Amino acid sequence: MRGDECTRPRAQYQALDAEAIEESVSAILSEVNLCAVAVADSAGSWIASMYYAAKNSRELFVLTPPASRHARAWHLNPTVAVAIYDSTQAFEGMKRGLQLLVDVKEVATTDALDALTAYGQRFPSMKEWLSGPDDFEHIESRFFQLTVLRAKVFDEPRFGAEMWIEASREELG
Repeated sequence: MRGDECTRPRAQYQALDAEAIEESVSAILSEVNLCAVAVADSAGSWIASMYYAAKNSRELFVLTPPASRHARAWHLNPTVAVAIYDSTQAFEGMKRGLQLLVDVKEVATTDALDALTAYGQRFPSMKEWLSGPDDFEHIESRFFQLTVLRAKVFDEPRFGAEMWIEASREELG
């Protein structure tokens, strides 16, 4: 590690504009299918891994049963941390990934069009069993929207070695 490069605030990198950051976030979101969500409740802390689909660089959707431990915890504390990265990246290679602080809320089945569209585009086979609001009668899972509050972007090919870029929701487009 090179001193404080990993912890310098974004303001010290004036050459980086919001468009470059948003392009990096969008590229990572489109290339990686899984996220890891940190969750805590009275029984302790753990990681929930799940597929996601992005509406844009500020809004993601996950599909999970509301009775799951992580979904129940979201109702108690809807602000959680999410990591998105390609776990097959070579140790010796250039790294890319996101660390997000998000607010989570369950999407009403009657308001699920954005989530259905994003998931259907990302995972076309989903349409075989979930293509519209009426199909929720046959499955336990529901969509949850993850709204990005802050992001840490790690994109070494784009921004340089060991360079974390912090961005607010507003800076993501």
